[in-house]
Amino acid sequence: MKHARSRWGNSWLLPALVCAALSSGCSSAPPVLLHSVHGDVRAYDVSQAEQAARWLDELQPLIESWLPGSRAGRRFEVWHLPDKTWPSSHTGSRGLYFEQGQIHLRVNVPSDDLDVPEVPNWAQLSKGALAHELVHGLLDESWSTLPAFIEEGLCEVLEDRAVPELLVRRGVHHGLLLLRLADPLRVLVRVTTTAGIPTTVEGPEPTTAAVTLSTTASVRLEAGQPPSAGEILGTHGEIPPRWEGEAEEVGRALGYTLANRIVQRGGVEALYTLATDAQAQGRASIPADALLKAAGIEVLDEHTVATLAAELLANDEAPQWLALRFADLVDESMTKWQRAANAMDGTPGTPHVEIEIITGEQVRVRHVLPPVTLAR
Repeated sequence: MKHARSRWGNSWLLPALVCAALSSGCSSAPPVLLHSVHGDVRAYDVSQAEQAARWLDELQPLIESWLPGSRAGRRFEVWHLPDKTWPSSHTGSRGLYFEQGQIHLRVNVPSDDLDVPEVPNWAQLSKGALAHELVHGLLDESWSTLPAFIEEGLCEVLEDRAVPELLVRRGVHHGLLLLRLADPLRVLVRVTTTAGIPTTVEGPEPTTAAVTLSTTASVRLEAGQPPSAGEILGTHGEIPPRWEGEAEEVGRALGYTLANRIVQRGGVEALYTLATDAQAQGRASIPADALLKAAGIEVLDEHTVATLAAELLANDEAPQWLALRFADLVDESMTKWQRAANAMDGTPGTPHVEIEIITGEQVRVRHVLPPVTLAR
């Protein structure tokens, strides 16, 4: 997360000034200091400092090679901060970047602060956060017309490139957010099995009949009044400089989706060209229609948004994250299935868990989890 631009430009600020910018929860600089090729790393633990220094020296050259118009060779100061010193105003963030070249990384993010629980590897999250903040810090003035939500999207796209393990998790999170732009959605979890159940019919010998045992649990996700795509992109092609409340969260999901599609279609260079063209035209930011065109989108209506969300949720690994995201629904359906199975004679077989996401736009995303995944 990009915290704020500073009138001091690239000069170094004293830790006390940085603490003031953070508003609360900041102590003095961590005591352990290590010098790396690309900057200094401070932490409360030597092993954490060494790990962050290795990441910095690995990631910065990579990101510089991916970014046209980068501040190549810039030196950073990275702080590894525990929860007790993390600012309360940014409890949902894993990293913060400050214009003077300082990056703060959060250690041991509580699970309830994450968009998807049960993250498999905390090191991947911290490394990804560093990659994300480095992108903010390496963008030079030629990127100044990049709208803030697209900049966040670009940071996430390159974060995923640097730490591919985060890609599916982010796609599930942003896909569900985008569906809220389209319409309130319904998530259906179905536990099903079809098996041969011995049943008694007329005749001396029992015969076997195929019996389908199926149970469901569902929830309709409604989050007040989600903003429309028009509100996100603004009127007359002028993108709002910032949003409030839910519009900010959904705007980030849309920013990631647009940035990802533009980079997939034309590389980071395509996004850079949009930024420099807008600058040459004297614009404050890239116009919305240029972003949509570069992303291959004709009209950003509810159906298009739902389709974009479905693309994010269609990854083969998405079922695992969806099962975690909707674990209560899976457990409810599994419990119903187990009760029904216990009441039957014979063995009902191994259950299959299906997760289906349905919108009013009739866009459906359906996943069948491998039977071994959640079998009880």
